Amino acid sequence: MRCCCHHDNPPQEDTPTLSTIRRSTIRTYLSEKVILPSLKNDQRDTVIQEMLTHLKELGALNDVTLATKNILDREAQMSTSIGDAIACPHARTTAVDKLTTIIGISKHPILFDDTANGACKIIILTLMPPTINSPYMAFITAMLTLLNSPTRRHQILNAQTARAVRKALLS
Repeated sequence: MRCCCHHDNPPQEDTPTLSTIRRSTIRTYLSEKVILPSLKNDQRDTVIQEMLTHLKELGALNDVTLATKNILDREAQMSTSIGDAIACPHARTTAVDKLTTIIGISKHPILFDDTANGACKIIILTLMPPTINSPYMAFITAMLTLLNSPTRRHQILNAQTARAVRKALLS
């Protein structure tokens, strides 16, 4: 006897997979314009400033000074270095109106803290207004799931262009 829910039926072809949902989330927030494949600075604070200045130049950030203060205040509470050469500096700030993110890649390790996990080459900087939660969690979960792959991290670290970084994230 079959259950009325038909749990034994395979999923329909148009049912999105978790992988598809993650890539869709990345596509939504990461255009090539917000990917810096070769950061110029090599210190945590100046890298954060470089990334925020780029967002300001794109018109995605209202106040670089405020955003810098918010990010560095958050870093002072606890480092956002998470291992595997990845840091995720983030802050709630009134300097943005919506979830705003930028990825920077460094050829040289940037020290986010004094631990073994503190040397980072992939920086995912995210800003969100004080009243928004959901998009940030969906975005950062998607990013970290994709970056869990050593092969993908290697592709990103060796990418020469923003297009190549984005392609590695979405492949």
